[in-house]
Amino acid sequence: MMCLAAFVFAVLVQRARLLDFTIDEASTTLAFVLHNSPWGPATNNHLLNTLASRLIVQVLPVSVFNLRIPALIGAASYLVFSMCLCRRLVQGRWAQLALFAVFSLNPLVLDYLYVSRGYALGLGFELAALYFLSSVMMNPAKADRRLLMCASLMCGLAIMANFGFAPVMVGLCAAYAGLNLTRQSIKESFLDALSLAGPAAIILVIFAADSAVRVDLKYVWGALTYSEAISNLKFEMFQNYDDRIMPPLFNPLLKLVLAYLGVFLACTGVVGLGSLLAKGKLYDFPVLCGIALLVAGLWTHTLFLLEIGRLPLGRTELAFIPPLLLLFLPPIFALPGIGRPIGTAICFITAMLFIGNWRSDYILDWKYNADVGKAFAVADTYARSHGIDELQTTWRYESVSNFYRELLKSPIKEFPRFEDLTPGKKMYLVRPEESQFIENQNLKVIYQSPVSGVQVAVAE
Repeated sequence: MMCLAAFVFAVLVQRARLLDFTIDEASTTLAFVLHNSPWGPATNNHLLNTLASRLIVQVLPVSVFNLRIPALIGAASYLVFSMCLCRRLVQGRWAQLALFAVFSLNPLVLDYLYVSRGYALGLGFELAALYFLSSVMMNPAKADRRLLMCASLMCGLAIMANFGFAPVMVGLCAAYAGLNLTRQSIKESFLDALSLAGPAAIILVIFAADSAVRVDLKYVWGALTYSEAISNLKFEMFQNYDDRIMPPLFNPLLKLVLAYLGVFLACTGVVGLGSLLAKGKLYDFPVLCGIALLVAGLWTHTLFLLEIGRLPLGRTELAFIPPLLLLFLPPIFALPGIGRPIGTAICFITAMLFIGNWRSDYILDWKYNADVGKAFAVADTYARSHGIDELQTTWRYESVSNFYRELLKSPIKEFPRFEDLTPGKKMYLVRPEESQFIENQNLKVIYQSPVSGVQVAVAE
């Protein structure tokens, strides 16, 4: 597992070095790291990541990689605590490796373990909270309230890293408190609940102390139907395969496996959970994860019905993935006799499908931003050599271009927001969908991205 973790982390470091900044990273950096916008929790201000980025730029030069260091710290925490959980929940080296491969090779998770947002830190703290709670759940006789306080601290930090983690983190605390009531006195349960809720509550109060700041906790990104949420999850993890990694020959096999893997996994996991409950193991860790997901699901569904938020989609589904895996996979391994080989086979097949869907040169949600940094570098060189100080683009490239403009100290003026390109400019950064504009204006393309298709076009 250590070798696999080192390999995955090396891949993340390489991606953090080579991949261009995205629109969300650039918006956060420009507003809250390089400039002093009004401080407060917001959809574009993932607090812990922003604070860490501010600290980084105080001691290191501003660069894409340096701004992603906090995310890499979160990625390291995610990998370390994933390994610890796999060793605790499953017996046998191959079984532990197979389970860890599912945690560490998930393409949706990997997309966000190195970007300068709060997702990586949130996942790292979430796995730490799950690990501390598993320590208490699997050894109730030796349970230490300090472990509960550590779990609470991790839950609070995960929420501060990204507010999308709040439903699952609150769900974990509520699930433990509810299960604990059935096996301890009211006094002991109250003390445990206080230990679990206290540190998280203190963190939330500290970060929300500035009442003068408008707090916007609404989801601005999400699904409008459950079908959309589930379909997107399947697409990002299994159906966006790369022909360079997974040859087209495997496409029919992929469809066949996907048709039955989810059903088989769910059925086997339910059988495993039923086996645990039949043995009276109500307090087993997978049960805790299941209750936590139920609470989180009720939370998000209520917000959706009240039209306060949307359903989780893509990056807002990240917090649900670890407890979902821990709900179904460990019980499969726990089935008597056949559990370990079946669980190992399922995990290795899933991991192979994950590898086939890796994105090495773009992030799926922000694929349109791939190579925008390289495109702007070309535009900057052309502007310097031709005495041009104006470049027009649309909103998808506005924040990223302004970030690289500051990073390169470019003579190009700051970008105002344009919804549509307007004629008469000397240079444009153009989306592939806007290629007709280039033809209509008789512009010359001097650069085209091989990944996103973004073009730099100039007036001849």
